Amino acid sequence: MTHRATAPVTHDLKTWPQFFDATWTGHKPFEIRRNDRDFQIGDLLCLKEWDPKGSHYTGRRISAVVRDLWRGLPGVKPNHVAMLLEPFMRADNLFD
Repeated sequence: MTHRATAPVTHDLKTWPQFFDATWTGHKPFEIRRNDRDFQIGDLLCLKEWDPKGSHYTGRRISAVVRDLWRGLPGVKPNHVAMLLEPFMRADNLFD
């Protein structure tokens, strides 16, 4: 397990609708992401639904805590991590 020595970091992440919906409904309690942000257990993710066709955010968001994290899993690309999420807030109609 990897824990951050400092305070948790909040990561704002664009999330395509099909993946966002699966997380919103609870069918996908994880994220697999390129680890270009040094994700750690305890970090906060703000998943923002992104509409790639219209090139805009939809206003839906999910805030979640990273509860566990794995690197080097079979089938997961190098330099990517799998994160177990614990959502604590879902919101509609929030715009930047």
